[in-house]
Amino acid sequence: MTETPQAQAGPGLTMFQVVYVDPGNGLIVGLDPRGGAVGSKHKVAVIHDHAEYDILLATDPAYLSLDRQKILAAPDHT
Repeated sequence: MTETPQAQAGPGLTMFQVVYVDPGNGLIVGLDPRGGAVGSKHKVAVIHDHAEYDILLATDPAYLSLDRQKILAAPDHT
């Protein structure tokens, strides 16, 4: 994944956005959807926990949890 200027803010980062596959298993396909349109098979989730950003950077592939709050190494839903 490519880091965006917002994501490069480091420890001061208070929230970030991920684009994930929905319907589906929550596979994260990108960050910071500039322009707003992500397509009919994708949605945007806002994550407010900086620790989850660190997990995202260390996880490939990464999935969004069913509650849309956690980054996972394997899907918890289909």
